[in-house]
Amino acid sequence: MGVRNPDVRLHLIGGVGNKGERRYEARMRRMSRGDSRIVWHGKVNPEKVYETIVGFDVALSPSICMEAYGLNVAEGMMLGKPVLASRNGGAEMQIREGENGWLVPANDVAALRYKMEWIASERPRLDGETIRGGVKTLSAHVGELISLYEQTLSANLKC
Repeated sequence: MGVRNPDVRLHLIGGVGNKGERRYEARMRRMSRGDSRIVWHGKVNPEKVYETIVGFDVALSPSICMEAYGLNVAEGMMLGKPVLASRNGGAEMQIREGENGWLVPANDVAALRYKMEWIASERPRLDGETIRGGVKTLSAHVGELISLYEQTLSANLKC
């Protein structure tokens, strides 16, 4: 596919937490130097998240670790943005393929790249109201997890 559309931008939001992550970020910044399609925002204050992402077309959450709840997935969906995320727990419980976003296998760079290029070239339009209507709050998510745990415990106690 290899999309080279100059109108497509990748906005990177988030901070780093340790020395290894700082080195990795510095390396990525050096590699992308001069590429105006890559915009580095760094850590964004929670009060500024809305104004930072409101103009974006798609939210991206390529987590490499298991997550119980994808806060950035919910933030994108609350703004009516479809979300492209990796299958790492929370996102799988929030995203309905092709309705409010897309899922790719975790740690599969080729699959992530393919789907990003597909989105950039095809420009799929998902209904913002449908996306917003599917947002699962953290408390609802926790309630579902507790219910699942209780069902599992109950089933195991009957054995």
